[in-house]
Amino acid sequence: MQIISWNIDSLNAALVGHSERAELSRQTLNKIAELQPDIIGLQETKLSQLLPKHTAKLQEYFPEYTFVYTNSQQKKGYAGTLILYKNSYQGKPILDLDTLEEGRITGIEINSTVYLSVYVPIGHSTERREQRVNWTADLRKTLRQYHQQGKQVILFGDFNRPATRLDIYEPKKFDMMVKRFPPVVRDSFTNFFKDGYVDAFRYLYPNKDDVFTWWSQRNKTTKPNNHGWRLDYFLVDHDLIQQIKDVTVIDTGKRADHAPIRLELNN
Repeated sequence: MQIISWNIDSLNAALVGHSERAELSRQTLNKIAELQPDIIGLQETKLSQLLPKHTAKLQEYFPEYTFVYTNSQQKKGYAGTLILYKNSYQGKPILDLDTLEEGRITGIEINSTVYLSVYVPIGHSTERREQRVNWTADLRKTLRQYHQQGKQVILFGDFNRPATRLDIYEPKKFDMMVKRFPPVVRDSFTNFFKDGYVDAFRYLYPNKDDVFTWWSQRNKTTKPNNHGWRLDYFLVDHDLIQQIKDVTVIDTGKRADHAPIRLELNN
């Protein structure tokens, strides 16, 4: 099985936009389609609703897939997540987990394994930091309930935090973040590890310090110089770690911002 996750930063732009960046996004969509993953998770779709023009384009790129999605109920054109999965799977949609009602979680259950595409709140302001802490706590509570039901879980998406000093091109910036945010905010990410989830990439590459998934669009040199952050993760249930085969980042060429990540499993 292979899963691809991507913070696409506007599905509408990627599917029907006319800018140079939209064209670069479509090139990346073509790469994803060529890989024929079993599951695709998208974040930050920014759709108020999925229109027929979007549906038609999705079916053009992914004709043998079913898709489910959630959009923000609080703000139009904000956040949003989507999952596509091959028609050969009997997927049960999971669409009601986002306690902020911003479309930040879309999931499917296949054969007692839950796959969740997540877009974690970033938490810049004091209010949003509190929301991030509460949101992740609510999600962890739900994950524990899944485990109690005998289900396994794979989380993937944009967690809006580097996990360690290895996950940012300039480690001192990580140290500054540690000083800036109180422990409860920092723990909102690392608590997943305490709950038994494993960062699939770091499990395979414990010392790798030059692989990133996000580069700022504000500075044109960040992507060529690989001045990036690793903000996108596959968090895999500890019971599934022996199935982890590889985790890679899909090249997006000149397109900065987030790049898709790919998880290969031995099943």
